[in-house]
Amino acid sequence: MKRKFLLSTVAMIAAAAPALAQNYKLVWSDEFNGSALDEKVWNIEVNGNGGGNNELQYYARENVTIEKEPTSGERCLTLTARREDKNGKNFTSGRLNSQGKVYFKHGKIESRIMMPKTANGLWPAFWMMGNDIFSGNGWPKCGEIDIVEMGNSQGINSGTQEKFFNGACHWGFYKDGAYPNYARSSTNSYSIQDGQFHLFTLTWDENVLRMYLDQDKYPDVKPYYEIGLEVTDDDWSTGKYFHKDFFILYDLAIGGNFTGIWDAAKITALPDAGSERKMYIDWVRVYQEEGKENITYPGGSVTPVEPVTTIPAAPTPSLAESDVVSLFSDKYSNNHNFNYAVWWDQQAWQENVQLSGNNAWHIKNFNFIGSEHDQLDVSGMDGLHMDIYPVGKDFSFNVSPINKSENEQFLTATAKANRWNRINLPIADYKAKGLSMTTAFQIKMTRVSDDLPTDQEFYLDNVYYYKGIPDAIKSVTVDAGNADAPMYNLAGQRVGKNYKGIVIVNGKKILK
Repeated sequence: MKRKFLLSTVAMIAAAAPALAQNYKLVWSDEFNGSALDEKVWNIEVNGNGGGNNELQYYARENVTIEKEPTSGERCLTLTARREDKNGKNFTSGRLNSQGKVYFKHGKIESRIMMPKTANGLWPAFWMMGNDIFSGNGWPKCGEIDIVEMGNSQGINSGTQEKFFNGACHWGFYKDGAYPNYARSSTNSYSIQDGQFHLFTLTWDENVLRMYLDQDKYPDVKPYYEIGLEVTDDDWSTGKYFHKDFFILYDLAIGGNFTGIWDAAKITALPDAGSERKMYIDWVRVYQEEGKENITYPGGSVTPVEPVTTIPAAPTPSLAESDVVSLFSDKYSNNHNFNYAVWWDQQAWQENVQLSGNNAWHIKNFNFIGSEHDQLDVSGMDGLHMDIYPVGKDFSFNVSPINKSENEQFLTATAKANRWNRINLPIADYKAKGLSMTTAFQIKMTRVSDDLPTDQEFYLDNVYYYKGIPDAIKSVTVDAGNADAPMYNLAGQRVGKNYKGIVIVNGKKILK
């Protein structure tokens, strides 16, 4: 589902290998029979970043629901694509994944899906990605398995949208502007957008990966996609990227590179304001061979990630809830869908951790990171706050809120190593640089210089906009072993002895 660059990879596609053994047992499923989506299992994505493919939709939480499919009465996971304006996009839709919650290596995965009429512009998909995408491997090194996609420009151009579909794999890394991948398209003999459920199956072992359509109705059907996984001759070999844990994704994209449509007016599937199409997923099931079970899922027999014990929890904020717009903090209500920006994953390694029971982000191999949230008007706030704990060395970094249709504008801060630093960035300074702060929807942190090493490690917590006196002013202390008390400006930033203006020394305001 990311960028599509088809290479000649025939040499990497192994000869047909023996079929998978049939002694499968069901190891996990989600039948989507409840009243709401189980978020212990699924992550609902909220963003408008275009998925790396120049897509036209904004993925919204409310577009991912559990509903009855009207004709069959089956309760289903439902992704709704709708023509409506949201956060600068002309469409909304739904996307979710099981990253870090349900993941496995090898076996068989099946899903029963009713595809929407894609017409011109919809791009439904059922796919998988390597669970190590945030552990330094990024994309495409993490590997990607597209079990089924519909809506490709070839089907549109040939008038076979309802029968044209494909499977694909992406892997490796960029070299000379390209990376290895193999996609195979098919024109089916009957419609797959006929208002009926269809079964999509992936079988996957040490030797080969295969995909099937409607194997329940046609047990002897041949695979529509097949790729060998035994080759390990070089760093682009499939065998080096597809023998590890993968997680599951569903989405209903709109427009973009895959469809060849980048103009909202040309999306004929959603012709009028408020018009919508739905993708229904009846269930998803994972089978593995006896004795080779390895799936991780909530409540399963997998050892949970140990909480970090070497880093203390961040200081608890003291501002009143009415004086903050909180994005990420256990102290406050966070109602703005704040998420790590998945599509910037190759620029840093990120994981969610707990520090003494307090949620935080752990960042390594830092080049830059981005986060996304609902569009907010924070022009009436006084500052942007974040707590940061650099590991091993002092750390200078740039921070910019990103506003719709406005360029990035950075302020620079410095944090001392091996302690929590309470960083406050004045909204007035961002406004002076030309940011309106009325349409903020992202926050970006970068290194100060591209020449600096990228091995910086830090923890991040308590990200919020605030009014009034920032928390850092209330918690200034003298550095241990330092005879000179540090000075801070009214934004809570450390300043030097030559600074002129009001400073905070040992918690007291002094005019210099």
